[in-house]
Amino acid sequence: MFKKSVQKVILFFKRHGKISVFLAPLTPGLGQYISIPAGMSKMPLKYFIPITYLANLIWVNFMLLVGYVFGEKEGHSKLIYVSIGLLAFVI
Repeated sequence: MFKKSVQKVILFFKRHGKISVFLAPLTPGLGQYISIPAGMSKMPLKYFIPITYLANLIWVNFMLLVGYVFGEKEGHSKLIYVSIGLLAFVI
């Protein structure tokens, strides 16, 4: 049973691996685990590294922008609403 599940994950990742590697770092809690199926499906590093780098660059800059906009200019009163919205989106 476990072997079939692993085979399904590998098959899915071979079909949709590049987009999965790009979207995973943009999803809180999932980004740090994307290297496991990428390695299991033997995704070449020449694809994995630049795609992961680009996705993380976007995520870090987004978080930097959120911190700048809500932390410095408006105080922390609106940050709670952004946090609740992000939490609801993730759930």
